Amino acid sequence: MYKVANINYIIETESYIEEHKNKMPSKVYEFIYQVCQDERKYIDLVEQMSNQKGVLKVPEPRLI
Repeated sequence: MYKVANINYIIETESYIEEHKNKMPSKVYEFIYQVCQDERKYIDLVEQMSNQKGVLKVPEPRLI
């Protein structure tokens, strides 16, 4: 079996932008929100493919 992806960084980012939504331009908020949603979709896709083929692994995210 494979390791489930750690999405804590996405959850933290979403929490942060929700808390500071009124302090940032709406376009910035919308962009970051969309990036988080896209990242979740990507992780789900990789996990689905991993279940089907048993080949792909979801690596731990690297901190910058």
